[in-house]
Amino acid sequence: MRALRTIIILALALFSAFASANSSSGIWTSNTDYYLVLMEKSSTTAVVALAISHDYQSGLVFTGVRASDTITLKTLDGKSSLDVNLNGSSYNGTYASVDGSNLAISGQKWLDWSGNQGYSLPLYDGIWQKIDGSTRYLVIISTDSNSPNGSVVLVDLQLGASGLTTNVDVSIGVIISPGTPAYRIFAGSSLVNGKSVYIDFGILDYGNPMYSSTESFYLARPQIFSLD
Repeated sequence: MRALRTIIILALALFSAFASANSSSGIWTSNTDYYLVLMEKSSTTAVVALAISHDYQSGLVFTGVRASDTITLKTLDGKSSLDVNLNGSSYNGTYASVDGSNLAISGQKWLDWSGNQGYSLPLYDGIWQKIDGSTRYLVIISTDSNSPNGSVVLVDLQLGASGLTTNVDVSIGVIISPGTPAYRIFAGSSLVNGKSVYIDFGILDYGNPMYSSTESFYLARPQIFSLD
């Protein structure tokens, strides 16, 4: 009986540890004029965050770490910070601006990362860089939505030195397999201008993915930041 009780206690402890470590990755609402996109690599505690305006025209990029239920982030120039305290599907925290002002922030998880739902980890989620090494990046997050095939959020952005983004575009679509299961394409449309957006990942994920919309270019493989 004592041995069984010990096993139960250990099982509960492991479950508790797993539950508390649930990834923050996903799309979060905010009491400000921004959506908060969180991307967490749980195996290293690293977190990348995007604050994207509601009109999808501008944004700010943060990087940092997660310790328990607290995420500490800074802009790329280190002059502004974002501290987030997680509480299940909600959060609160403080944004400290470069001008010295502080803004209280709060919100709810709007779209959860599908990896949190026990699905096989999406192969394409994370941050991709244009193959020429420029500051053009694509962010891909597979979300748990009501769509039969799920929903994939794609953020296309140009990154400035301070972390302020320009030419932001956000698209919603799905990953499809045209013809063969080994062939994957992201197919969606822009929320900014309604234009079609595609990423051809190729057969058996070989070679460099091709991004196509108002322009076309290749992405460097693998991602520079992946979710787990």
